[in-house]
Amino acid sequence: WNAVARFFRAYHYFLLVQRFGDVPYVTEYTTNTTDASLIYLPRSSRNDVMDKVFEDLDFAAKNIRKSDGVNT
Repeated sequence: WNAVARFFRAYHYFLLVQRFGDVPYVTEYTTNTTDASLIYLPRSSRNDVMDKVFEDLDFAAKNIRKSDGVNT
């Protein structure tokens, strides 16, 4: 399931980069909504974000299961 999650993260970042160019790349989840430095990140360059997208897609391609039953 990590491979599936990373595929969808890559897909959504691809869409963001396609539409906006440079976007903030978030590497960790937080529930702290009072620390602005965790919420308002600077934009990462398009090249850096796309490198991460390729890493996620490579991970997904190597680790996704061929079949997980009739529901997938």
